[in-house]
Amino acid sequence: MLALLHAERGALEDAGQMLGATNAFRARSGYKWRAHYLRRRLEPLQASLPLAALANGGTLSLDEAAAAVLHSRAARGRPDRGWDALTPSEARVVELVAAGLSNAAIAERLHVSLATIKTHLVHVYDKLGLSSRAELAATATARRLNGSAAIDSA
Repeated sequence: MLALLHAERGALEDAGQMLGATNAFRARSGYKWRAHYLRRRLEPLQASLPLAALANGGTLSLDEAAAAVLHSRAARGRPDRGWDALTPSEARVVELVAAGLSNAAIAERLHVSLATIKTHLVHVYDKLGLSSRAELAATATARRLNGSAAIDSA
């Protein structure tokens, strides 16, 4: 089903990886079930997918393939840069930085490691084109005060 959904969105690499993983799983396990109502859509789809993606998917477990596909940029549909590029977790970190919390306090509040907070901040700086914590806090505060789209507080 994930392969079909990704193909409909034009994410053929992701569709190929998912279908390759499920085909390999069936070959390894001998499990043959495939919903009859999907078969007429899956067979032509497979012929249109990149061979390298199918092969790569075949090297992954179902869990690995699903994680890779579900976490790809294509699956999220987020831009690479700007405020809309921030994940919900990154947006929450930005909100807490703007509120004046230290990295350690943010990590404690979100129940994650300090390293995770630092990683989120590196990604935020890159996505927003900023270079310092002070610049991030000022930009986030100005954005909130100017009524721009609220920072996601997920």
